[in-house]
Amino acid sequence: SAAVLVADGDLDGARRVWRPDESHPRSYYWLIWEAMRALTAVALDDKEVAERCYRDLLPWEGEMAGLHSASVTLGPVGLVLGDLARVLGRDPGGHYAAAARVAELVGSPHWAGAARRALR
Repeated sequence: SAAVLVADGDLDGARRVWRPDESHPRSYYWLIWEAMRALTAVALDDKEVAERCYRDLLPWEGEMAGLHSASVTLGPVGLVLGDLARVLGRDPGGHYAAAARVAELVGSPHWAGAARRALR
């Protein structure tokens, strides 16, 4: 998948297989899949998809992406929103601050630290 190739640093390969319009069901996995799509859009600087993901994820800012599955998380949705805002030329600060609060509420020093570093 494009996300795996991005994680491996192969952006050209990721662009070749990038299929941002493929849908995924609105199950309890939807939020993690949408966050993964958003992070891939950020890495590939795909502003059109970033805009769509920003709009779709905004109502979920106070959540941890994937935590509904009770198995894995990509961290606070606010962290993803901050990255999207940055790519879209918007101020990401409020999103990163919200991400830090959410991470602290769920007791995750790892994600709280990531959000605080992003704020800097």
